[in-house]
Amino acid sequence: MVKNYTYIDKQEELDKLLNELCKEPSHPYHSLPEDVKKECLRELHLNICEKALNDAFKQAFPQEKKARKPRHKKQDDSTPSTEQQ
Repeated sequence: MVKNYTYIDKQEELDKLLNELCKEPSHPYHSLPEDVKKECLRELHLNICEKALNDAFKQAFPQEKKARKPRHKKQDDSTPSTEQQ
């Protein structure tokens, strides 16, 4: 069964993670401006959500090992080049 990921769960996870990473008051994170801290939290949240989506995809489609590589397009030889004119 696929886990249900919610923003609240991930926000709590982010708070725990940041508290662990930034225990020391001298940690550089604490000297960052508030808007930068918010952007860091947002990026962390996006990364966690992306991982959650990938995990859910792997659970839903276990036969898919990895994304398929795009096929290389063959060059169309039917278009005349400027040198032939």
